[in-house]
Amino acid sequence: FYPYGICVANEELFVTDTFNHQIQVFNHKTGSFLRRWGSKGVKPNEFMFPHGVVVDDNDIFVIDTKEPVIRVFNTDCSSRTTIPTAKIPGALVVSKNNLIVSCLLSKNVFILSRDGNLLKTFPGRTTPCVTQNMCIDESELFISVMKGLLTTGMSEAMITSPGCSIFKILKRIV
Repeated sequence: FYPYGICVANEELFVTDTFNHQIQVFNHKTGSFLRRWGSKGVKPNEFMFPHGVVVDDNDIFVIDTKEPVIRVFNTDCSSRTTIPTAKIPGALVVSKNNLIVSCLLSKNVFILSRDGNLLKTFPGRTTPCVTQNMCIDESELFISVMKGLLTTGMSEAMITSPGCSIFKILKRIV
């Protein structure tokens, strides 16, 4: 079991089991195993390197950093669509029916429609860096990064430590 990304929705804990190429789902209160899906590959219901998971409404979004794509599933875990990305997706949040994607080793944050069309590019960082995770609270976006800085004037460092920082984005992007 190699957990990387996690998300809680509808009393279920979704976990990307990265090196086993699958998603596992547990009861969020008891930790009881409920179900799993996925295997190694590039076809629907397969993953090469599932990195992050987000559940929103009736969609489950899984970042697969090896291909690079965002796989979209129905709540019954059946494959609905695959959204190809130009860069390797590192973190994902859903806000106002849009996908906000931060890509690994990229300077930008991308806003996509739910069907994958590029709506906006946000200059998020001064140098390419590794995005660890993102979260959003209404319209405030927070990004944790390793080995990099976010653009001065567009972000505020909230927490810093050697090698990793958490930033609040000051400019409204959604």
